[in-house]
Amino acid sequence: MIISGALKPGDFLPSVRTVALELNVNPNTVAKAFFILQSNGFIDSKAGVGNYVVKPPSSSVEKRVNELMDEMKIIVLKMKSFNLSKEEIARKIDEFIEEVHDGKSS
Repeated sequence: MIISGALKPGDFLPSVRTVALELNVNPNTVAKAFFILQSNGFIDSKAGVGNYVVKPPSSSVEKRVNELMDEMKIIVLKMKSFNLSKEEIARKIDEFIEEVHDGKSS
């Protein structure tokens, strides 16, 4: 949610206890997740204030984009396995981008 922009820099996260109750998990699990987020530069904390989102490191965004490109390669290879031409694949991807970009899809 941080990399996608759903949570913006400065947004506060719920407390460890609140998240644990909402997800029905052990608070130590949530604390560990928050620690990992902080260690990777996604959140910071202030004593008495709580945890808040910081601007994600560009290397994290680039890493996620590269992961998505790997996923896209797999999809294109699957489409190619159905004997679709490069032009047909490109047209379908363009149609999908238009649909998603224009908000016609969730």
